Amino acid sequence: MTPDNIGRASARHEILPEPSAASRLKPAGKRRPKSWLRVAWSLLIGGAVLAGAAVAALERITPNSTPLAGLTAPPAPRLAVTDTSFTTASGSGEGDDAVLVTVTLANLGTAAGAPEWVIVKLLDADGDLLMRRPIASREMTLDPGSSRTLVSRMAAVPGQVTDMVVELNRD
Repeated sequence: MTPDNIGRASARHEILPEPSAASRLKPAGKRRPKSWLRVAWSLLIGGAVLAGAAVAALERITPNSTPLAGLTAPPAPRLAVTDTSFTTASGSGEGDDAVLVTVTLANLGTAAGAPEWVIVKLLDADGDLLMRRPIASREMTLDPGSSRTLVSRMAAVPGQVTDMVVELNRD
């Protein structure tokens, strides 16, 4: 055999004929048979996630309108000091110097109540105690949502007093 008569044979070409360019293109309307199933599952799972997120958001925003039995707190007073101040109250005489103390109390609870003692502490610039004195004791009952202002004159040197602390003692 002469070299011109030698042919080249491709085993692959003989076993699997090479597809034409037209057969490699997929028609526009046809999809793989299982692709609609994937789309359906994606929509189902995505919808469930969005619905769960919406329910969780509503649970956080909306308060529980029906309290569970045994979890409701009984009505109770909640007394608090809402405002305090002190000023110099000088009398007519030289030894009549005093401090005028004003304390406002409020009942923030759901039942009427009164403090056992309302005690005022006058402090100097270093925070040391100058005077400690009760200004009210169980004589004022506050209804829920109400407030009351107490004013007391305390015999102290006004120049020394720089701060005050109010304590509410309860039973």
